[in-house]
Amino acid sequence: MTRRDGAGAGRTGRWNRKRVGSVVVFALTVLTPVLLASGTVLSQLRAYAGEIDHRVRGVTTQLVAASGAHEALARLTTDLAFRGTLEFALNGGRATVDVSQVGGEETPDAADDLILARSEGWLNGPADGEGGGPRAGVRWYRSVVNATARPRMVRVPVAQTLFLADPSARVSLSGTSFLIAGEDAASDPRLALPGIGGPGDPAALVAQIPTDSQPCITGSEAPTQASVHQTALVDVPSWLNRYRIDPTFLWETANQRLDTCVLGTDDQPAVAFAEGNLHLRGSVVGRGVLVVRGSLRVTGSLDYAGVILVGGTASFRPMGSGRTRHRGALLVGGIDTLTDLEILGDVQIRYDSSALERFVGQVISGIEVIAWEHDLEAAAPAGGSNGSPHP
Repeated sequence: MTRRDGAGAGRTGRWNRKRVGSVVVFALTVLTPVLLASGTVLSQLRAYAGEIDHRVRGVTTQLVAASGAHEALARLTTDLAFRGTLEFALNGGRATVDVSQVGGEETPDAADDLILARSEGWLNGPADGEGGGPRAGVRWYRSVVNATARPRMVRVPVAQTLFLADPSARVSLSGTSFLIAGEDAASDPRLALPGIGGPGDPAALVAQIPTDSQPCITGSEAPTQASVHQTALVDVPSWLNRYRIDPTFLWETANQRLDTCVLGTDDQPAVAFAEGNLHLRGSVVGRGVLVVRGSLRVTGSLDYAGVILVGGTASFRPMGSGRTRHRGALLVGGIDTLTDLEILGDVQIRYDSSALERFVGQVISGIEVIAWEHDLEAAAPAGGSNGSPHP
């Protein structure tokens, strides 16, 4: 009995060992390709992750270079005379921007200037204060932007002879001895403009003008006797600031009075700027641009050609033999609680395109980009991290 049982157990053991061996061989046969495939997938995933990281860093460097150029252009917008080098820490990287003049003459007249802002963006590049290339052993990225800009030249927007910026402007126009004319007084006249214009309701403005005074406002045809139209809004305060940069005459007192004086001539037009209120009580002659941040009051004689810009109210009430003769355009910002425009007496304000061209011309209003060159490939190196230059 014992021997028979032992012989059966031996045969069973040998059968079990064979079965286990077969299972192991089968498992290895089946799983080996799976494991090999898994290793391949993991390897591909690592390569893919590396490529994604590589591309993200490349795009980041491109953004750093572009941001540096934009920062330099913003600096030029507020300071057109700036030339030199700027450093910026941006998006985890660093940009070095060289701003240089590449066209025109370095004179106060910047109309012909061409300015180059060359921005070199780095990620993992040279540490601050270090010269030469990137640090050894570090995978680095570099991108370059060349932005060429020039001054943006603009003219005072004139779509009417007399502009009232307040949509609810209040006026006081009396008598029939004044004239606000939209017909061009130039020798080669252009189309007539509205005598008075502004963003407000023309009907509300005309309703404030006596019937017998309305024919004194001439120009392009309107539904009423007075040539009053709705015209585009002009940002008067911003234009005041443009002419504040480098005026020929500057009065910084709260209240300035002028007697007999000359503010620019036919050969040398000038920019006259009053920070506060300006009272013309004598005989004033001028050519160019007269800017008053406060209110303008004329009780003497005024002979002017060009543009008059007033931030507050404007009052023309010449006394005695005084009179006003203005050729060009007048823009009034107004004050909500006061009468924006007051005219009484011998006052003539005429649109004159030739006076605007000759005595006003263009002014600088920031900059405009005329060329933008971005070396996109420079931020996509191919190779190791030993600090050697990448394509």
